[in-house]
Amino acid sequence: MNEIEERFEVEVIEAADLLNIFQATGIHFYSGVPDSLLKSLSVLLAEMPAQQHVTAINEGAALAEASGYSLATGLPALVYLQNSGLGNLVNPLLSLAHSDLSAFPLLLLIGWRGYPEYPDEPQHGPQGRVLTDLLGALELPFRVLPTTLEEADPLIHDLMQMAINQSRPVALLVPPHRLKDLTKTMCLPGLDLHQLSRMEVLEHFVGCQPNALVFATTGYTSRALYALRQKQGQGEEQDFVNVGAMGHTLSLALAVARQLPEREILCFDGDGALLMHMGALAAAGHAQLPNWTHILFNNRVHDSVGGQLVAAPNTDFTALARGCGYTQTQQIKTDQQLKAITASFWQASGPRWLEAFITPGTQSLPRPCNTPLERRKAFQQALGL
Repeated sequence: MNEIEERFEVEVIEAADLLNIFQATGIHFYSGVPDSLLKSLSVLLAEMPAQQHVTAINEGAALAEASGYSLATGLPALVYLQNSGLGNLVNPLLSLAHSDLSAFPLLLLIGWRGYPEYPDEPQHGPQGRVLTDLLGALELPFRVLPTTLEEADPLIHDLMQMAINQSRPVALLVPPHRLKDLTKTMCLPGLDLHQLSRMEVLEHFVGCQPNALVFATTGYTSRALYALRQKQGQGEEQDFVNVGAMGHTLSLALAVARQLPEREILCFDGDGALLMHMGALAAAGHAQLPNWTHILFNNRVHDSVGGQLVAAPNTDFTALARGCGYTQTQQIKTDQQLKAITASFWQASGPRWLEAFITPGTQSLPRPCNTPLERRKAFQQALGL
């Protein structure tokens, strides 16, 4: 641990104590998208019934869920998110819940990734730097969660009094190491822990199409692709790992496939990411691109932020892909099924779809050493740009 990390190592607030404060202020409904900084709170919220807690498809939907609860009950509600998801709720915040409009009393609990002077991933830096300015531009009053429960209790009560008395959304920011980790783990009923691994599926498909341009979604998938290239001693010039902008890898890769019809495109997606902006699936099917192959990793959880169950874990994505116009669709769950994918899958014109059910969790994965800008330049240089 370096000096900066030691300075922020102040894990003093129990998630259960924080939840008790929220309930004491009149909050009895919670909706949001999981965040690693709020992981211990997510464990407790997951135990609540659906009338009290809903994991949302995306942050805008979470704000709408909370607004609907307030509309039905007249009570305040809480929306939790990572600051990277703030963009998804700007429209419903300003055009639905704002104090000049429907004026719902809501508390936004925001994990502050990219917290100033704290070491974090490069994609969180811009989000962290502009967070407070962005909240100001959104006319959203905010406070920062203190390091002690004694300070947090009156601050949260005062903030919620503002939300209730002025009938408006307010925000509470949670920097790193404000909440203690729980020894208790997430209960994930019905998950099969003997399915494929993310790495073996990646290795198979990248091996089948060595000249393809490869796109990987946010989180462990990007890191696994990077680790695979390192393991095999290969360059990464034909890969674009989308370390941020969750849910948008599909649209990014689709645009490249349109512009480069002579190149095969492999898009590695995730179930949580696809749920977040699922309209892009319809766009991909409608495009009918023959060079398009879409591989979905489905483990039913938000793996890289704590393993919380996704909003709709029983979604039949393959049926949806077929309905959206994908001409070649398959599902696999076992190593035997992976090996049985024949040349006919690749010989058939796209758009192709494969849903791989993989085991939650992953081994330790390296983080890319190069910057997003360096990766973008290398990718374009490989294209001759």
